Amino acid sequence: MVKLMPIDELAYRIVDNEPNLQIVDIRSSDQFAKLALPGSRNISFRDFFSKDNNALFSQRHVKKVLVADNEVQEKAGCLLLKNLGYDNVAALEGGLPQFTHIILDTTAFVPTGSRWDNDVKTFRETARVQIANMIEAAKHLAPKAAKVEKKITGGC
Repeated sequence: MVKLMPIDELAYRIVDNEPNLQIVDIRSSDQFAKLALPGSRNISFRDFFSKDNNALFSQRHVKKVLVADNEVQEKAGCLLLKNLGYDNVAALEGGLPQFTHIILDTTAFVPTGSRWDNDVKTFRETARVQIANMIEAAKHLAPKAAKVEKKITGGC
């Protein structure tokens, strides 16, 4: 069974700059370049097997949240990571398009009838601005240099 992280929880963790959160975006690099959540890393399915990502996925105290175009892709990624032996993995409820619609778009809030509706609406409005600012700030940072693998030569 795959754990799901609610959209509002992910938004809260992003705004709070939670250090024990790693967002893993499994979409194509082109889609990632268009919209990347703050602090996210773009890792494809085939790179789950790479030794370069072992250190990231092996961190038990870090919550890895997979985001993709839909929840089905995210769940498939979570199951793959679990089968590879990694823990503390979750999928974003509804996928990235749902997160974008609820948090990042300026859509009208739909009340649920809960006594918390006002608080949720206020949080989403605040998170929308803060996350949009974080995304914009990240676009202006210099891209990280690609890791160069060293080959060992010589020997006995």
